[in-house]
Amino acid sequence: MSLFDFFRKKPATTPPANSVPLEQSSYDIAYFILPQYVFGQFDRLKELCEDTPTAAGPFFYLLACQGRQVEPDLESAKEFHWRSGTFDDTRSYLVLEYPTPPPFDLGDSDPVSMAESGQLMVLAPYYSLILHGGNGEMHYYILGQAPLDGGTTVRKILGGGENCNLGPGPPPSLDAFFDRVRKIDAITNSDSG
Repeated sequence: MSLFDFFRKKPATTPPANSVPLEQSSYDIAYFILPQYVFGQFDRLKELCEDTPTAAGPFFYLLACQGRQVEPDLESAKEFHWRSGTFDDTRSYLVLEYPTPPPFDLGDSDPVSMAESGQLMVLAPYYSLILHGGNGEMHYYILGQAPLDGGTTVRKILGGGENCNLGPGPPPSLDAFFDRVRKIDAITNSDSG
């Protein structure tokens, strides 16, 4: 094998047999792994996402695989994308875009029967948004799938681990998610003032 053989594109492979669905890995990142970084290791998270954004997405996917003791899939790892920028006059953002999950709608399904049959039900996230500013305050929002009608839900994770459902969300686009968070902020700020 020559040096150049190492860099040649490999044929597509199927994920390892002991893998978990990508939606589950995304869920684990959004609800279990990222909150620890947002509220406990933010400087490391910020440095990783701003200095090496193409490596940061796969890094968190690998952490999710490690947590479930499954082999990661290289192609799946490449589907997690970080972005950063300015959110408003006083705050910046980090946002993780997850792989687009398959449609989800319980509709007329019986959740108990589904659970008893071992069918996995995961309401996968579309985006994780971390807002941070000069005052050190962190806000962590998730736009994820809703159980009915193919809609979305906005959630906020608090520093103590509380998972707050903020109601129906917008269509799964980053601009629409930002607009919804701005509306939530406006309501929150008017209530506290």
